Amino acid sequence: MSVTLTNQEAVAARFARLKAREPILQVRGLTKTFPTAEGERTVLDRIDLVTHRREFLCVVGPSGCGKSTLIRTIAGLEDPQGGDILVAGQPVHGPGPDRAMVFQGYTLFPWLTVLGNVMFGLRMANMASTEAKRQAGQWLDLVGLEAYADAYPAQLSGGMKQRVAIARALAIQPRILLMDEPFSALDAKTRARMQSYLVDIWSKIDITVVFITHDLDEAVLLADRILVLKANPGAVVDLIEVPALRPAGGRSLEDPALKATLSRLEDMIHRHERAATDDEETITPVVRLAAAGDEVN
Repeated sequence: MSVTLTNQEAVAARFARLKAREPILQVRGLTKTFPTAEGERTVLDRIDLVTHRREFLCVVGPSGCGKSTLIRTIAGLEDPQGGDILVAGQPVHGPGPDRAMVFQGYTLFPWLTVLGNVMFGLRMANMASTEAKRQAGQWLDLVGLEAYADAYPAQLSGGMKQRVAIARALAIQPRILLMDEPFSALDAKTRARMQSYLVDIWSKIDITVVFITHDLDEAVLLADRILVLKANPGAVVDLIEVPALRPAGGRSLEDPALKATLSRLEDMIHRHERAATDDEETITPVVRLAAAGDEVN
């Protein structure tokens, strides 16, 4: 006899499965400061976070809260002044193949074809050209761009360029995909399409996503959990579970549970924006497949 779960029970079961997975990313007491004319400025103040395997985590917060600094520090591109970052239990002391980054801007090499861009990391890892080409082709197929393998970045739309960037990042088979506002430069229609592409890709492979966004709608539509930061200094306000499943057609902001979550986020962000100063953030940074039955819903 089959038992039909209520939506609330199904959501609870999904989070129970998520939390039963091993931690992939652990951030403990992370502190980051930068020198200014007035002295040391604390950008991140004792950040604590645990992210589990195959989780989709979004990070939101007002301008100046250190979202980009946080993800760059996790990537190993910035050195913290205090605390620890562990990936699969191993301390982070710089960039590594267990983490890959997708930036807001289009960071493709214009002189390489689409296939050449996706092959780049594999060739840098001394993989033979024939095997690198085969694997790169599989990733292009996954992001739906196999027909554009011989095209150059200048011939692609913005959304297609970011799909190539995602394929290039995933080709090295990292444990964690770090994304710093990757869709913010896209128009609304392309952005929605890219969100759908990303969730579809993430659901098929063994990858944990940490996604920075200033768009609260985007966070609610994409995330399992949402880390909320405040500014001056950047610190954790809350870690919110998004109380919704992932139906075949994607989430909708008409879902009452998502509306309530969005309202809660807006209130939290605006309350801390009012409490903080208006200072801008001034620091600018100088295929492993999912196991069968390992569902993300």
